[in-house]
Amino acid sequence: MPFDIINHMHKVKTKLKHLTSSIFIFHQSNDVWRLLFVHHKKFDRWMIPGGHVEKHENPLETVLREAYEETSLRPKLISFIHRKFPATDSKWLLLPEYLFEQRIPAHKDQDEHFHLDCAYVSVVENDTTQHRTDESNDIRWFTADEVAKDTSMFLSTQLMAAEFFKRLGMGNLKEIITYR
Repeated sequence: MPFDIINHMHKVKTKLKHLTSSIFIFHQSNDVWRLLFVHHKKFDRWMIPGGHVEKHENPLETVLREAYEETSLRPKLISFIHRKFPATDSKWLLLPEYLFEQRIPAHKDQDEHFHLDCAYVSVVENDTTQHRTDESNDIRWFTADEVAKDTSMFLSTQLMAAEFFKRLGMGNLKEIITYR
């Protein structure tokens, strides 16, 4: 069945929307790319790190803060689709690879709402991590096959991860734009 945008807009216009940022953190070891996930306590599933954009932040600042808070890593952001522009009258901010809307079910005292998520991609050289036990149960690196087979993950995360794994395997990172 094709996506019905009018019906979708009618359903979501009464729901609160939160701006969030998330990050795909990749690490290569022995020629194998792995993607970092945290096991989220609230949702009881493996998710990429991320969180809500604070009032004093832009989505890029949020994703870097959340990556460090949740994993102790300081990843280097990359982009497969964006290019830097040498503007001198403003600060160039890397755009997310994807912007998507995710329905968040009601939980305890929080009503159902939506996350408008800015999804960024990154790489790290060091795979040593620490997770925050107040937000997540565990932290783990997954291969592409493991991501594809894990039925607890959001489908949108699995689909984006598959595309990023494919692109990382195809190209030289020196040809990909980096930010930071």
